[in-house]
Amino acid sequence: VSLALNQPTNVIITGPIGIGKQHLARIIHYNHTPKFSGALTPIACEIITDEMLHTIIRDFIEECTRAQSFNSSTLLLLNIDKLDAPEARILHTLLRQAPQPILTISTSAVELKELVESGSFPETLASRLSTLTIHIPSLAERPEDIPALAQLIVETENVGRNKQISGFAPDALDILIDHPWHGNFSELKEVVTTAISNSTHHEIVAADLPDSIRIARDADRHQRLSTVTPQLDQTLEDVEYLLISETLMATDGNKAEAARRLGISRARLIRRWQALQNHTHKSNGQA
Repeated sequence: VSLALNQPTNVIITGPIGIGKQHLARIIHYNHTPKFSGALTPIACEIITDEMLHTIIRDFIEECTRAQSFNSSTLLLLNIDKLDAPEARILHTLLRQAPQPILTISTSAVELKELVESGSFPETLASRLSTLTIHIPSLAERPEDIPALAQLIVETENVGRNKQISGFAPDALDILIDHPWHGNFSELKEVVTTAISNSTHHEIVAADLPDSIRIARDADRHQRLSTVTPQLDQTLEDVEYLLISETLMATDGNKAEAARRLGISRARLIRRWQALQNHTHKSNGQA
C-alpha cells in the first residue's frame, strides 16, 4: 500500500467480497504523495457495455487533456474480473490508444492470472493493470485485526453524533473475534453500526450486538459440543456426565443457559448434575 501511495502506478486490489477493496482504492487515489487533485472515475465492470465504455473513457481522456491531469486522474475499474471478454478487449484497445498513459486502480475477487489461464481474460490487459498487486486477506484469516477495525468503525460513526461510544466491553469483543465474518468488512461494519444504535451506554456490550451474531456463536458452541464422542466402554451415566459438563463449560457455569441448550428445566439439570457427580465420585472410590 505504501508503494501505491508514494508512486502512482497501475494497481489491482484482490480479496473476497465485502473486504473493502473499493474503500482502499479510494484511499490510494486521494492520498497519493505528493497530493493529487485529479478525478477518480469509477466503472462498474459487471454491467458496463461497449458503448458505455467508449463514452466514459472518451470523456475521461478529454477531461484529462483539458486539465492536464493524466498524472493525477484515475480510472477505478470495479470488479474487473466480471468484465466480459469483448469489453475486456475494447478496454485494452482504448487504454493503448490513449494519448498518454492512463492510471488505473482495479478491484477483483480473484487473481487475474487465474482468468488468463482459463482463457477468459486477455493476458496483455491483465499485465497492464497489474503493475502492483495488493491482496487483502479475509477477516477470518486475521482475527487479530478485528478489534482495531471495529474500533475504527466506532470512531467513524461517532463523528457528528451526540452520543459517543468509547469502545467495546470484553464480552462483546470476544464475540466479534470468534465470529467467522463470511461477509468480511461489510458485515463487520453493519454489525457494529447496529450495536451502536442498540447501545444505551458509552460502551458496547454483548447484548447490543445483533441477534444473528449471538445465535451464530451459540450454534458454533453446539457444534463443538457435538464433537464429544462416547467410547464403547462408557456407561450411560458417563456419557451424560460428559455432555452436561461440556455444556456447563460452554456456558461458563450458567446453569439456566445450560439447561436451555440441553432442553431440560434448570431444576432437573441441577438434580441430575448432583446425582451424576455423586455417581462419579463413588465409581472413582471403588476404583
